[in-house]
Amino acid sequence: LEQSLEDEIKFATKDMDEAKKAIAESEEKKAKAEGDLEMSSKELASDVQGLADLHHECMTKAEDFEAETKSRGEELAAIAKAKEVIRENVGGAESLSYGASFVQVASTIASRAGLAH
Repeated sequence: LEQSLEDEIKFATKDMDEAKKAIAESEEKKAKAEGDLEMSSKELASDVQGLADLHHECMTKAEDFEAETKSRGEELAAIAKAKEVIRENVGGAESLSYGASFVQVASTIASRAGLAH
């Protein structure tokens, strides 16, 4: 009977030692996992902040683009109006002939330059 109790104590002690070793390993894994979680959480927070900054920058650039596009449209409308006013004030002046074309004037000047030398 005594031997049987000693064997039980020996096996129970062995089981308890194995359980303690398993608990220590589990605590080590848990500590590593918590460290990884903390690092991942910090990286996630940084990425979320980066995304928010990028979104803000994108929205600002979109608003700037919208304003520039509107401004260009207004400028084009003003130019079109100015061209219309000029056309109305000039009347039919573009259809009038002044007797000599640019090509004729240029060749006359070239001929005179050739004679001078």
